Order: sequence, then C-alpha cells, then structure tokens
Amino acid sequence: IVFGIPLAFIGLAHYYVSTIAHMYAAIGKKRKARYLTIILAYAGLISSIYFVYLQLIVIQSICLFCMG
Repeated sequence: IVFGIPLAFIGLAHYYVSTIAHMYAAIGKKRKARYLTIILAYAGLISSIYFVYLQLIVIQSICLFCMG
C-alpha cells in the first residue's frame, strides 16, 4: 500500500495509461504521447528493478508469484 492505495491498483493504472498512450501515439502520431510512452516505460523499468531489489536484498526472499 502506497499513500493508502494498493500497489496492485497502481500497477493496473500504470499499464492502462501506458496502453492508452501507446495506442494514441501509434494512431495519432502525437509527439507528446510518444514521450509519455517512453517516460512510462522507464518508470515501469525502475519500479521493477526496485521491487526485485526489495525481494533479494531487503526481504531476502523471492516471491514466485511476483517473479513468475
């Protein structure tokens, strides 16, 4: 839970916004949508790296459901 919002909901919102931005960039050829898609992709990458770090270093346990 981050700021009272479940992490799964944040992930779902991230993928939803990423998909809409990607579709808008591909169909509409909008430069801002392309930049948003790139920013969201990097945000997802950084988040994934951080969560793997938490599993391996902090918690010292791997969640097979999360990594599967």
